[in-house]
Amino acid sequence: MMPTQITIDDEQLVPVIHVHGVSMSSTSAGPGLDLVLHQADCMVLTGRSGDDRKALAQAILGRGRPARGKVQVFGADPWACSGAVRAAIGVVDSGCDVDAPRLRIEQVFRYWERNHPAFSRPAAERVLAAAELPLSRKLGALTLEEARLVQLAIALAAEPALLVFIEPLEDLDTSARERFLRIFLDYSSERATSTLIIANDPHPFESLATHAAVVSGGQLLLTEPLDALRADAREYVLQVPAHWVVPVELRTRSQIQSQHGELVELLVWGESVSAHAVLMSGADVIDTRPVTLARFLNRLLERVS
Repeated sequence: MMPTQITIDDEQLVPVIHVHGVSMSSTSAGPGLDLVLHQADCMVLTGRSGDDRKALAQAILGRGRPARGKVQVFGADPWACSGAVRAAIGVVDSGCDVDAPRLRIEQVFRYWERNHPAFSRPAAERVLAAAELPLSRKLGALTLEEARLVQLAIALAAEPALLVFIEPLEDLDTSARERFLRIFLDYSSERATSTLIIANDPHPFESLATHAAVVSGGQLLLTEPLDALRADAREYVLQVPAHWVVPVELRTRSQIQSQHGELVELLVWGESVSAHAVLMSGADVIDTRPVTLARFLNRLLERVS
């Protein structure tokens, strides 16, 4: 029998999201994607393979299945427990269209109030009041920003155990982005909700996220706490001997940015073992400097585009 309820214990050790060996394409090579989101973490998942990341989000929401591998949400298969999983997740998806353009916002809220016991209409109305958006507006008459804010209001109003945002700022102008982020920041400052944000541009979420993950070619290139990246990410300019290779200790925590003869630019992240490992590899350090998080992600993504 299909489970109708998922028990969520704040003290449990089961990850909120556990992705293991997942490939969204039957033709994809490699071991697949591994990803873990723990309780109260906020992770930004970025990269240059947007379709793969969006397909993964659909699998997490129980709307699709991976070609191979395993996806678990709250320790359960979201495909087999799709109703229970969705009831515990708040979603903002830039790819969702307006299904009922003649309905007014207040009618949509009444529907959610009748069919979802955890939904709080006053909480949803407070979100829209902050954006000065009248409940009498019809969905078909909403601007892109207003439609996105209605999604956000519905997502937050049930106080979900997990939030999944899929390109929530896509196609919004600067003021609309700031308004969306301000409302979400006000919400998240009062409660630590586990959140997965899929975004081509991770920079607007730096003040919200606790972790960053980067996907390249269906594989996880890195997943790190943002505090660790801010503290340890560095750029090296090295003079290297012939046939030099990246030290074993750094192969999962570094990326060659450029190489011109004996000169190599190396981007390194993670634990502070980089200087010793580089020197022991036979390279001479010409220059080393810390990098901002924005520059780190930009340089990393330049090489996987």
